[in-house]
Formats: sequence, structure tokens, C-alpha cells
Amino acid sequence: MGLYYSYFKEIAIDSSSFIQGFRSILFDNRTEAPTTINVLERFNLYPEVVLSLIYHFMRSKNMLNEQCYRVDRGENISPILSCEGHKEPTYFYVTSVFILNGCLLGLLFLFATYLSKSILGGILTVLAYMFNHGEATRVMWTPPLRENFSFPFHILQLYAITYVLQQQQYQTLINQNIFKSFVGYIKKHDITIDPPQNSISSRRKMQLIFILCGSTVLYMLPWQFAQFTLATQLLSLGILFIFNLLPSEQFFFILCTQLLSLIISVIFMFGNRMLLTSLFSMILFSFYLVCIFDNLCRYLSSSIFQSYRLIIILRRIFFFSFAFIFIKFIIIDLLFKSPDDDAHIWDILKSKLSSKYRTFDTQLYTCAKEFDFIDLDTIKKLCRTGLLPLSFIIILRIVYDFLLDIFQNNNKQIWIYYHVIQACAYILMGIFIMRLKLFPVPQLCLLISLFMNEQLWPKRILAVKKWKIVLFIIIVIGMTIEGRKNIKEQLNIKGEYSNYPMEKMIDWINENTANNSIFAGTMPTMANLKLSTRRSIVVHPHYEHAKIRRRVKLLYSMYSRKPLRYIHSILKDFQVNYYVYESHWCTIDNRPKGCSFPEMYDLDEIDERILRRTTLACHTLQTNPTPYFRKLFTHDYLSIYAVL
Repeated sequence: MGLYYSYFKEIAIDSSSFIQGFRSILFDNRTEAPTTINVLERFNLYPEVVLSLIYHFMRSKNMLNEQCYRVDRGENISPILSCEGHKEPTYFYVTSVFILNGCLLGLLFLFATYLSKSILGGILTVLAYMFNHGEATRVMWTPPLRENFSFPFHILQLYAITYVLQQQQYQTLINQNIFKSFVGYIKKHDITIDPPQNSISSRRKMQLIFILCGSTVLYMLPWQFAQFTLATQLLSLGILFIFNLLPSEQFFFILCTQLLSLIISVIFMFGNRMLLTSLFSMILFSFYLVCIFDNLCRYLSSSIFQSYRLIIILRRIFFFSFAFIFIKFIIIDLLFKSPDDDAHIWDILKSKLSSKYRTFDTQLYTCAKEFDFIDLDTIKKLCRTGLLPLSFIIILRIVYDFLLDIFQNNNKQIWIYYHVIQACAYILMGIFIMRLKLFPVPQLCLLISLFMNEQLWPKRILAVKKWKIVLFIIIVIGMTIEGRKNIKEQLNIKGEYSNYPMEKMIDWINENTANNSIFAGTMPTMANLKLSTRRSIVVHPHYEHAKIRRRVKLLYSMYSRKPLRYIHSILKDFQVNYYVYESHWCTIDNRPKGCSFPEMYDLDEIDERILRRTTLACHTLQTNPTPYFRKLFTHDYLSIYAVL
């Protein structure tokens, strides 16, 4: 968390003006010393840039205030000055994140109301989200996470996609006014959609392009993982297109808008290579070529080949497979000699599917709880609130209609089919990586709003008076029994953070080291050190770049079986002045099997002499650091060594 906030602090507080702070992150030599990088190209840092601009403006207009207190912390601990109010940067930053995620709840209500054509559906979704809030987000624990800035715009982007899909023909696109329809509910008791017109104005078409493109860009810029979820979105829409349920004109319209979004995002991120070579880019261009080939076949092929759905399906699958392989293994490999920035993602998936495939990088991820498979407790919690049972009823109901439409070619409700396919993709992601459960939980909350959609119910039920109100009350009562307990548990969680050894170390660094000193150590500690001391660091927690993964593996070898002189030579190559050592990282017994650093390094080690060593480099550092290191500071588990 400290890494991203450090850039907000650098632009908003440490710089005399916004322009000076912005320039400092374009040419940054403190994050990956001794090299200089463009932070905006490497990281998804636009949330901090925007918040810094707002903070500078509000502070210059005296719109912010704060109140400070002296806090005595007991004997032998120095008192501190604690401030509250939005002039205090941490308050301003965290409040901004909470406001954005508060808007998410309102957006879910509007989206679910539009999706179900009933305000009762919107209320169901909001209640489901609140009752499962602990499983739907991590904003209350770690506000600076990229997902907290990005996910609200993902819901907005899904809203725009849904509106596009609700138009049965591209020629009638955006003739319906969703806001007018929503207001219509206030006057009536169900939302009605105006009948489509035969013409489309260029102005209204541009409005939809702006909404869809804008929400996609706002979703992609704050979070590097957004491109993977957008890839699943294109695959979900592509399935509907391949089965000839989604009209090619509509699909091509979405592809062109997404292509524009990708271009804008790449420009804003200064040609970010991970985005250019991402799975989203490859799928986008593959389907773009499929649509072009498909149009050519319409003109060149005989009517026989256009009338059989099986031929259309097979043709589109073949074109997509060929285009994807061509782009992945020929074009990208030619343009980028080493397009391996997202290689660790595929390695993680391999390790999930096969227990025999393990590397240092995969273990560094999968040994963390949030990257493990979803646990049974989470599934039980979602079942007790009724979210899983209710949403699966809706999924089964829609799958039945989907299969009928495939064979009967009715194409009645492709927008609902899309959300079910998308939900299945998110569920699969959440099962493999527990951290990603923030995608399936809100999506399932949206799906249960469809209980209030009259299109999904037979006429015999619709004929029953007040059936919708009765069903709504039954569902709410069922969810509330466990949901109230979850909300109380969330509200009762209170605590404070204290890390006195880290505080002592930071004080020592500020008093005893030069401003241009370069430090090495573990990723989380280096992020905190950069935030609190403004010293240069060599590694950081942003692990999504091949270069930094190689650095981490080299520098973490302090906790491997390699000799101390080898680690010393690595640190000298990076011009490191001080090494921060954490004793608890050197132990094996306090970690699950296969998750200690010696075991992780053994996976990739090919030198038998190293594998036979029983002494770890960190043990040697503690007992006999000379002639490579000299201990300068120690407090509890933290020590600082000068690199000689």
C-alpha cells in the first residue's frame, strides 16, 4: 500500500507545485535505483495523479481543514502529532477512495434496476451486496489497492455494454433513453422501454461511444489486471457472436469501441508493453479480423454456406483460432522480442492445474492466502446469505433459454445471456484465485435482481396478483437472517496499526543516511521505506513487470543457500549502500511446506553444490557478515547492514 500512496505524497505534499510533482514521476530514479523509469508507463498511477491535482486545487483555495493533537504513547516512546481532517493527506486520500466506492453502491442499484426493469430488483442487488460486503471488496482493509479505484468503472462499463446489447439491431442503436425509462418507473410500477425507431442520429451514436469508451478507459488505467477481465468480456460476447446470437454489426461496434479504448489507454500509459501484448489485445484483434473475414464470406460464399448455423459457427471458430495463433506467436513475437511481462500469470495458472509445475515466481504468489483457491468458509458464507443458491437458480433458468435460442434462433435476451456467461467466467476466476472473488460476488448480486424481471417468469405466475411483492419479501427475509449478522461483524471490527521497530528504523535512516542512499530489502519494507524516508530503493511490490521479477529473485537470494559473496556482488551491481534484513524471513519452520525461501529457490537451482549447502546466506549474515557487510542498526526483527 505504501508504494502507491508515496507517489500521491510526492506530487501533492513534497512538490511545490503539481507540475513539478508530475514531472518527478515521469523521470523517477528512486523506485528502481539506479535506473530511471517513467512511473506512469510502468504503474497504473493515474488515480494518485488526479487526486493530487484535486488536493493542490482545494488546498490553494483554503477548502481543506485539519485539527491536530499531541499523543503521548507511554514511557520510552516519543509523543507524536496526530491530525484529522481532509487537509491531512491520508484523510483526503482514504476519503476519496471511500466516496468512489460509495458511488459503486448507487451504480449497482441503477444497473440492477435497469437490468431487471423493476426497482425491486435494484433493492435486491443492493441488499445482497451489503450482506456479502466482506466477500465483495477489500476497500475497508487496503484502500490504495488498484481494484478500489478501478472496479466502480467496471460496473459502469458493464452497464454500457448491457445497453448496447439490448438493441436488437445496430441501426436502432441508442434510440432508447435509459434515463427516461428509469424515470418512467417512478410514475409507473415497472420500467418500460420505448419502441425502437428506424433511424439513428450520429450525435446519439457518439454519446454511446463516449460512454462505453470512457468507462473502459477509466477501468483500464487504474488497474493492470483490468485487461484480463476485459478479455473474458470479449470472450463472453464472442461466444454469443460465434453461435450467431449476437448480430455481427453490434459485435463489431463493441470491438471498434474497445479498440479505441485500448489505443487511448496505451497513449496515456506511454506505450505500456504489458497492455500492448495483453490477452485482451490479442483477443480484440483476433475477433476484429474474424468480423472482417466474416463479412468477406457473406459476399464471396454461396447462400448455402450462409444458411446453415453449424457452418457459420465452425467458420468463426476456425478464423478466431487462426487469428489468435497468428497474432500471439508471429506478430507479437516479431514486435516484442521478450513479451513476458504477463508470463507469471500463465505460470500461476499452470501451477494451479498441476502440482508438479512450481517455480520461484509461482510460489511467491500461491503461498499467499489471497492467491490460493477459494476456501470453503467463503462458499459457506455466500450460501448462508442466499447469494449462491438464488443466483444459481437464475443461471439455470437462463441457460435453459440460451439452449433453446441456439436451436430456435430467437435471440430474445442476449444481454442476459452475456451476464450469465460473464458470471461463469468470474466464478472460475474466483475459484482459482481467492483474491478475485470481488468479481463474481457483485456479478451474482446483479443476477439475483432478475427475479424481479417479468420476462423470465411464465404467464401463469404473472397472472397472480402481487406475486412480485410476495417473492421480493420472501427473498429479502431469507437473505436478512444471515446478512444482518455479517453487517454487525463488519461494524464491530475495530483496530489500530502499530509497528514500533519499523518506526525506529525509519527514524535511524532519516538521521544517519544521505538522501541519495540506495536501499535493498523485501518488497513491502522497501515500499514503506520509500514513503517515509524518500530514499531510493531497488525493489518494490509491483510485481507485474519481468524486469522487477528478475530483480526480486536476485535480491531475495539473501534467504537462499547461495554464498554471501554472491549476494554481495549482486548488491554492488545495483549500487546498493544499505541492506535491510528481517530475521523472521530467514526461518523455515514458520511457513507452510514449500513456501520458505530456501525451498522456493531450490525449485530453480541447477547447481548441485548449492543444493547440498545447509547454511543459508542470511544465517551467515547474522553470524559472520565480514568482509562483505557491517551491521549498523538493529531493533527487534529489523537490522540494517552497510554494503562494503
